Amino acid sequence: MDDEENDQELCEDDVVEVISLSEGEEQPIEDLEADLDGVELSRDKDGSDDEYSMGVMVIQPLRDDSITCLNEHRGPVFAIDVNSNASLVASGSQDDRALVWSTSDKNVVFECNGHTESVTCVCFSHDDKYLATSDLAGLVQVWQCSNGKCVWRFDASNVEWLMWHTGAHVLLAEYY
Repeated sequence: MDDEENDQELCEDDVVEVISLSEGEEQPIEDLEADLDGVELSRDKDGSDDEYSMGVMVIQPLRDDSITCLNEHRGPVFAIDVNSNASLVASGSQDDRALVWSTSDKNVVFECNGHTESVTCVCFSHDDKYLATSDLAGLVQVWQCSNGKCVWRFDASNVEWLMWHTGAHVLLAEYY
């Protein structure tokens, strides 16, 4: 393979940090890796593990192994659950919303509105008839999965977790 095929163009956004090395100065790769926490560095072509020749550093992008991306949220996702037949996925986010997605077409089936803080818990009932959601303000809501309507609300405080009983429509929660 010739070198031109291996050349990659870097955009300004690709550069994390520029570390200047004086001509002839060699810095152990461990020092460079410590300076760039979380960035993988490639070794010299000669396989040397202790230094780079001529101060050349190549930043390798992290590999993305995701199968799909559900990107309707406007903030980090804190909670996710998949129903029993894997046809629906529920996600809760910092954007104060829970979303229910179809796994077949990756579209939002319905949005769980009414939360005023980050949604931190989402869980489907044992028979997938209901979805429970809760947020940092302590609001717990139960949604009917067939039509996306809210069928129950409860104000608690500091909900730690939600969990449905494995054989009945009984919602368990820890809050204080």
